[in-house]
Amino acid sequence: MKPSELTMAALFAALTGIAAQFQIPIEIVPVSLQTLFVLCAGGILGRKGAISMIIYLFMGIVGMPVFAGGKGGIGVLMGPTGGYVIGFIFAAYTAGFLIEKKKNMLLSMIIASFVIYIFGLPWLCLFVGSIKNAFLIGMLPFIIGDIAKAFGAYLITKEVRRYYSLY
Repeated sequence: MKPSELTMAALFAALTGIAAQFQIPIEIVPVSLQTLFVLCAGGILGRKGAISMIIYLFMGIVGMPVFAGGKGGIGVLMGPTGGYVIGFIFAAYTAGFLIEKKKNMLLSMIIASFVIYIFGLPWLCLFVGSIKNAFLIGMLPFIIGDIAKAFGAYLITKEVRRYYSLY
């Protein structure tokens, strides 16, 4: 990676950690702004946006309070929301990959949002007993908000890419 790319990756890791602190705790999975920056990382850095989420994950694993609610440590990944956090890496990659391939940016961000569920729901099942419960607790209440965050990420990415584009 070029120094500018690494700097941007670190910036998105930090922004994701900051956004995690703006949360509404509901049930087991909180509502937060994290996914907005996950999608922006992919939109602006392309597939390399996944590196920013790896940095974010590493910061949390070593104990920095970057996960939702100011939590840190490996225990968060072992808890009910761990699958979603792992999904951030793949969501940023997916958004970046699709956008690099000149696919519709907004649709790419919506698809990438759903990638997070692909990782989050099966893991959440271990804690809530069934895929139905996982869907009702860990996806259904979030769909509208995640589409709104995808739209916000689209607008931010579109504007930033007018001045800064790595690919």
